[in-house]
Order: sequence, then C-alpha cells, then structure tokens
Amino acid sequence: MGIKVGTLVVGRRTRRQRRAASKAEKRLFHRISDEQRENRRRQKKEDDALWEGEPLPAEGEAGDRMGRSVIPAYVSTTRITSNKARVQYPFLAPASRGQEGVLIGNDKFARGPFCFDPFVDYRKGSLSNTNMAVIGTIGTGKSSLMKCMALRDLVFGRRTFIPGDPKGEWTGVVQAVGGAAITLGGTSRARLNPLDSGRRPSRDQEEGKPVSDEHCAYGIEPKKQRLGLMSSLISTLMDRPLTQAEKAALRVALEATVARSGTPILPTVMEEVFNPTTPVERLEGFRDCEDLMNVGREVGFALQQLTRGELKGLFDGPSTIMFDPASPMMSINLENFTHGSQEMALIMACTSSWFEASLRGDDLGQRNVVYEEAHELMAFPELLDRMRSNFKLVRRWGLRNIIALHRISDLDAVGSLGSKQRSVAEGLLADTSTRVIYRQEADQLENTQRVLGLSSTSLKAVENLAIGSGLWQVGKQAYLVAHQRTEWEKFMTNTDSGLGERQ
Repeated sequence: MGIKVGTLVVGRRTRRQRRAASKAEKRLFHRISDEQRENRRRQKKEDDALWEGEPLPAEGEAGDRMGRSVIPAYVSTTRITSNKARVQYPFLAPASRGQEGVLIGNDKFARGPFCFDPFVDYRKGSLSNTNMAVIGTIGTGKSSLMKCMALRDLVFGRRTFIPGDPKGEWTGVVQAVGGAAITLGGTSRARLNPLDSGRRPSRDQEEGKPVSDEHCAYGIEPKKQRLGLMSSLISTLMDRPLTQAEKAALRVALEATVARSGTPILPTVMEEVFNPTTPVERLEGFRDCEDLMNVGREVGFALQQLTRGELKGLFDGPSTIMFDPASPMMSINLENFTHGSQEMALIMACTSSWFEASLRGDDLGQRNVVYEEAHELMAFPELLDRMRSNFKLVRRWGLRNIIALHRISDLDAVGSLGSKQRSVAEGLLADTSTRVIYRQEADQLENTQRVLGLSSTSLKAVENLAIGSGLWQVGKQAYLVAHQRTEWEKFMTNTDSGLGERQ
C-alpha cells in the first residue's frame, strides 16, 4: 500500500509586504549602528580621561606601575575553518623529523615516527656536536633506549663501545650480536694495560701520511695519552693536583721506560720513579737522579696503589685481550667491584683510556662510546677534565659520546652547588647538543630545569612522562617521544626481569 505525501505551499508576499519588511530591516540596522557609534564615543571618552594631564614617559608610570600599560589590550579574533587553518598555521606542533637515521619511536606531537641521526643533524648545522646525555631514574626506560639505539645503529654500520659497565647489563646484548664482553675481577683473568699505544690509525691525522709502527709506539699521541692518564690517576689518589716538578719526574720516568722496553706497564714506570736510570743530560732540569727520585717519591707511592688491593692483577701487566676494530660491540663488565668507590672511578678511568687509545683515528667509521654511571668519573677533578677533553674529539674522530645519569642530583657527588668542580660537570652536561630526559621525581625538577634550561612547558611534560616516554632536546627543538621496542628488544634490554616482565 502506497503512502501519500502532502506538499506544503507557502504563498508569495505582496509588493506592499516586501516594502514594509525592507523598511523594518533598515530601521533595525540604523538603530543598531547608532548604538554602536554611541558605545564607541563613550569608550573613547573614558579612554581620553585616563590620559588627562602631563603625558607619561615611554616606560610608563613611575613606581610599582612602571612599564605597565593603563590601556587594556585588545585582541582581534578571526574565524577560520580547520581546513584552512592547517595550511595557514602549520606549526601548531613540530613537524616530523623525517626518516633519516635510527627509528626511536612515536612523536607524540607530530603523530608520526621519530627518527634520529646526530651525524646527519651535525652536517646540516642543527647540532653543534654529536654528544648526547640520557637522564632517567631507574625503571623509566633510560637503559632500554641506549641499548636499542646501539642495536639499531648496527644497521648503519656503527659500532658501540662501553668502557665501563658497572652492573654488567650490557653483557647479554653485546654477546647476542657477536661482540666482545670483557669481565674484569672475580674469577676472570683478563687484564688491561692502560698504557697500551693502542690501534695504529691508517694515516696521520695532521699530515695525512701512513703511520708507522715506530710512530704509533713513540709518537706524540701515545705520549699525551699516557701522561694524561697517569697524571689523572695519581692526582686522584693523592687528592691534589701534581706539581710541575712531579709532572716532569713522571714524564722522565715514562720516556725512560718506553726507550728501554717499548710499551710501558705500571710496575716498570713505578720502578723507574723509585730508581731513575735516565742519563743526566736528559733529566729536564733535575740536578741528578737522586734529585729526580726525591721529587717523584710521592708519585711512586701513589702508583703502588694501582697495583695492590682490589686493583691487583687488573692493570699491572701486558694486556691479555686485544681490541677488535671489527667487533660490532665491546664492553667491559665491572659488576665485581663496589659502586661509588674511588677504586671504581680509577678502574673506569683505566678502561676508558684503553678504549680511547684504540679508537683514535677517523678510519673506523662512525661509532658510539657509552659512559654508564658517568658521575663516577665526574667525582674526581682530573678524571672530569679528561672526560671533557675527550668530548672535544668527537668531530676529529667521528665519535658520539653518550653519558648516562639517573638524575641531576647525581652531580652532588661531584661537588657542592656553585663549586668549580660542579660548574665544570654541569657545563659538560649542558654542552651536549642532544639530551633525553625521562621522568624525574618532583624534588629533582628545579635542578633539572636550571641545568638543562627547560621551559615551563617542557618541565611540566617531564613531570608527567609515562614509562618509556622521554623529552628529547635536539638542538633548539623539543620532542615528546614514546620509545617503541620489538619483542626481541624487550627481552634483550629489560633490566628488571627479576620483578616480572614490563610492557
């Protein structure tokens, strides 16, 4: 059965009706216009009353109202559709960084993938250096991020080296990719000679000529490396800087040992300090060997501490392992030693020096050096100075140094706020062009903002970050990134498996 639909027909208005309606609309328009003009006149009169008397200077009123405007600010509004707004205002959120480099995760603002390549950014001029700082408390995802970056960097041919792994967390990752995980202490018989001349680069950095064995063993670079390391170690043990005379005595002992036996080891240098054999004509200002021995006596006693106690057997002989430039990853497991001790700092300084000697040269390609628990080294002035010097070599050798901290208050071990040592450590952190900040406790926010120069918006984001999400400061740009991992990466990088699997 069909349904009939009626049609409503509206009759047309007559000419008289149309004229009457038009006149009514015009009267309404004029009335509204008159009211608006009257309102404008009234407002102008009120504004003029504010400026009666002498004109104010450019800075405004005197006293506590200086610099303030007495005239309210007016903000004009414009109506626009979202379809047009996306074209005219494209920077409401930062644009995606593109797809160059390692995939980190999701950019929460741009709603797209977040990729990062410090070497590409450096070439583009958006970064002043490739150094990176990762700051995050336990359980926020800091360690997982660094390990995933190292694993994914392998696709780009970049190797990763961990001079000191205090908790042994990198061992499984390194072994999984066929790398070398070296364990010191405990039942291990591994030994490193921190005074090794290191790997020979293919060419001289200054002259571009092939490097000979003799140049590698006796050249300027090994001399600087050895003298710098030993000065740092001895100063740390003596808890004071070396005098110029003590530095000269140490230099004479090193050169005598190298001339006699080639690659020096700590016991032979110590013996040369206690019993100098250097000819008189090469004593560098000392009257005789007895004078040299007296000046260097305290240096020799400090060297003894590097070959005894917890450090015995670690650095007091030729290396039992070799640096493998073809290894995708190398780490030194230090879980057998006490965290936060002076011995740990000395061990990390020695292992770092061993790696640094082997990483010289720009013929190894781009590579990463990860400093776990970096505050262990920063706590000692001479070791901090060495770290700062190494950070300046990134452009020369094609390195990316990554320092890891739990929180800014870790620097309290370096020195009190305002001290020279603390300022140097905070300056080193501030000089990193890339920072990744994971969630911080409420009592850490003020320090974090002060040292890293976070905006109030960024600080609010840090306070409320979810696990696995971090605030990335890449040069002058900030990104909120959720780190994404594969199931295999979760298995390899989780460090809290004893408490159960985490998503």
